[in-house]
Amino acid sequence: MKNLFVRKLYVWPRFHATVCTSLDKHKPDVVELHQRMCESMSNLQSAILDVMNACLQEIKKTNKLLDADLFTVETSISKAFDQLVKVELEPMWHQLSSQSKQLVNDLKTLRSLLSYLTQYDCVTFLKYLDSILQVHLWEKNGI
Repeated sequence: MKNLFVRKLYVWPRFHATVCTSLDKHKPDVVELHQRMCESMSNLQSAILDVMNACLQEIKKTNKLLDADLFTVETSISKAFDQLVKVELEPMWHQLSSQSKQLVNDLKTLRSLLSYLTQYDCVTFLKYLDSILQVHLWEKNGI
């Protein structure tokens, strides 16, 4: 307000009659832009989805008591998947093998890779991949 040199500001909700008529008179022009993924990004996306599917199949194979409908690639892409897995696995978390726990953590990492593929530029994405690789190498070597 100070930068605009406005002393009084009136904030009205969009459903107010005056605001509705004003918005109806001047409808916004919406332009939607879509950038296609390059071939390398498409290949990387399909590879990540294949690895996610393999992780989910391994989790299903080692834990027969889990709901098979919950652990699909389609559900694993959603943001609520981590919460669903937590609710499903929490009663038996202490009984899960270390491999199953690692697969659940790997799914979280793969989901972040999938979202960062379209959000980050190529250099930042490569740095993120390198950081994951470094952490994996440190864990493998016991550092």
